[in-house]
Amino acid sequence: MEDLFQNQNFIVINKPCHLAVHQEENQISLTHTLAEQLGLERVWLLHRLDKATSGVLLLALNDQIASELAQQFSAKTMHKTYLAMSDAKPSKKQGWIKGGMKKSRRGV
Repeated sequence: MEDLFQNQNFIVINKPCHLAVHQEENQISLTHTLAEQLGLERVWLLHRLDKATSGVLLLALNDQIASELAQQFSAKTMHKTYLAMSDAKPSKKQGWIKGGMKKSRRGV
């Protein structure tokens, strides 16, 4: 897990794929591990990424900021953006692609 930014209120990390954000059987959770690394009693996860997904996570470092940021997500005054990258086209049974897709140089 790589720290991308930190201030007194929150931390932004790059979560690698295959790391669960929630505690799994016989494993310590990402939030527990991060709190321990930062010397804090607790950190607050504001959103999550699936275990198989890598990407940027925002975590609050105190309960007041956790509440404020959670309210911003809820009110949609803050939003998340997802960028998916693949070396293969998904099959039709795997879901749909929606949004501003651009063709590659090969026109695929």
